[in-house]
Amino acid sequence: MRYPLSAGVPGFVLAVLALAGCATTSLVASWTDESWQGGKREKLLVVGVARDATLRRVYEDEFVRRAAAAGVQAVQSYRFIPEDGPVPEERLRQAVAESGADGVLTSALLAVTQQTTVSPGFAAPPVGFGYYGFYRWGWGSAVVAPTVQTYFVFFIDTRLHDAKSNALIWAGTTRTASFDSAAAEIRGFVDVVLGALRAKGVV
Repeated sequence: MRYPLSAGVPGFVLAVLALAGCATTSLVASWTDESWQGGKREKLLVVGVARDATLRRVYEDEFVRRAAAAGVQAVQSYRFIPEDGPVPEERLRQAVAESGADGVLTSALLAVTQQTTVSPGFAAPPVGFGYYGFYRWGWGSAVVAPTVQTYFVFFIDTRLHDAKSNALIWAGTTRTASFDSAAAEIRGFVDVVLGALRAKGVV
């Protein structure tokens, strides 16, 4: 099966859509190292673990853009690792050093599930037309087919490490529901993660 916004999961799936007109990404679990004494990370290297090179770049660009608007300095990993696919540890460490970042923010897919909702069909009977009006409605309009909707749910793990000590400072799991693919909706995912990081005072 080919999942939305991925080149065949596994990989980081950047699927953030509007579900029934509402934002669909939520933070379902998070952890912060309360003993961390290093203060805020001043500059983040943003790493999207993705098989789809375009989506990786879209995500990293959007995070850097939204972070700048919030007063947080960040830089895309693809500027230092332009090649696609996994790289050796030494290559990633080199990218961190070249970027001058003191924090590394990495996002990767945990799981994908497919869910279906069924809304029962319903039609309100007419009011004020007497018993015959109700009788006619019962014959012609009372039965409405149910609505069936199938969508994907993506669980994405995002972690913030200290670049120097490699210590884990913050970790969070987000849940995103998507009927379709829409790279333009990555902003919702970014806002949830960035908001959680700022709320904890780690960026």
